[in-house]
Amino acid sequence: MFTISKPEFGDPYAGDYNYVGDDRVDRAGATLRGDIYMGAFTLQNVSSLDWNERDSQVDIDGSSRIGIETDLYNTAWQFYEDIRLLWDAGKSFTWEAGGSAMFEKLFVDNVFLLNSALLTRISQRYTQKTIYWSTYA
Repeated sequence: MFTISKPEFGDPYAGDYNYVGDDRVDRAGATLRGDIYMGAFTLQNVSSLDWNERDSQVDIDGSSRIGIETDLYNTAWQFYEDIRLLWDAGKSFTWEAGGSAMFEKLFVDNVFLLNSALLTRISQRYTQKTIYWSTYA
């Protein structure tokens, strides 16, 4: 039986991946911006809420045998707020003061399948909560 052994004589990608899974991403978000004018003062506000969820199965070893395959899942939300007060009386001097804050939460649940003497399953699960804030003038 004759076997083609060079990529230029056949399909160079044949057998590269033994596991082709789904990659599903769901996202939603909303942003609200408002300006309030009070004479020489302007109050500006930006609020944003975002959410996403991802579920992916990936063959990351690029081999036709089980080396490392992953089942990756994460979900996250994020809230952002920016508020500022501006003063401009139409002269050469203006000023601005404000602050911003961001709150986010990420949950991750990953599974790694490793081929060793026995099929090994490693789980990685964590939650990350983050708060950022700043002020300026």
